[in-house]
Amino acid sequence: QKTTALEAIHRLQKRSARIISFATFRAHSKPLYIQHNILNIYDLCRLQILLFVFKSTHHLLPSRYFNYFTLIKNLHHYSTRSSKDGKLYISNAKKLCRINTVALWGPKCWNSLPAQVRSLSSIYSFKSGLKIFVISVLWSLKLYCHTDTHFLLLFYCLILVKIISIFSFNMLCYMSQHTS
Repeated sequence: QKTTALEAIHRLQKRSARIISFATFRAHSKPLYIQHNILNIYDLCRLQILLFVFKSTHHLLPSRYFNYFTLIKNLHHYSTRSSKDGKLYISNAKKLCRINTVALWGPKCWNSLPAQVRSLSSIYSFKSGLKIFVISVLWSLKLYCHTDTHFLLLFYCLILVKIISIFSFNMLCYMSQHTS
């Protein structure tokens, strides 16, 4: 089975959470993430995808990404339930190389957000609304807690997010150069 770059980073993230928590090397990582209020690398990637979708739909990216996603309300001349909520059209894909693209994951992640978060107009309000949504989900699950090591783990996660964002931007540039 092929190991992806995210799986390797996820293993490193789990290891760092165990080290900081002084947990055994076989301890489950999910309770440690919850204990320290951090998101795993896959959730951080989803957040980055959501930011990309927001920037694309609000024309905050270069013009080549303005029509990267299609609003459902722009597909039909009549009103549908999905068109009123600002949801995006999810195109069909059968090949794995197409399924794992931002073009497919973006609308899936975007449509899973509540309408209040999707309708925010500025990037700053969207980021804060997204954080509030994530924290409220943790609160509703009764899993949100605060510890002293939270800030250290948050620092490591921010470094990982920066690495992932640089990696994903480079991949987007690479893919756009080779598809043109």
